[in-house]
Amino acid sequence: MPSLMRPLTRILTALLIASMAFAAWMWCRPFDFSHDPAARFHIDRAALRRDHAFFWLDLHLLRNKGCLHDLSKPIRLATSVGRSIEPADVTLVSSGEAKDCDEISLRFWLRDDDANGMLDLQINDGKLRVKSNPGIPALPDGAERTLPTHRW
Repeated sequence: MPSLMRPLTRILTALLIASMAFAAWMWCRPFDFSHDPAARFHIDRAALRRDHAFFWLDLHLLRNKGCLHDLSKPIRLATSVGRSIEPADVTLVSSGEAKDCDEISLRFWLRDDDANGMLDLQINDGKLRVKSNPGIPALPDGAERTLPTHRW
């Protein structure tokens, strides 16, 4: 019996290491591998919350190193149906050392048809892909889902 336990232990250990590596990859991977450098920011986190027949989309952006944010240019969310949505809430965070913001938190109010198609965030001179798959996420009223990538 002890001779059978050694191979089983090795197999289980290998499976545990593989599952831990996969979990680490899912936790640490970026929202989008190919973000537009002209946007000067990249999406760090995204969350979607259902509010009755509508959605709240929260985006947290981090500034790319060596880039400055142009406050004179508007930030808009472009939908696949041709709407351009302004953020309902904008929070700028600065480290205090620089005169520019290091992080931006955005909140958008979306209708069902807005959330059904692709979404692109237009910021500075570039675009960031927020959603690339069609379809509306199945969320009960008041539920929130953290979105690890733009493929939701």
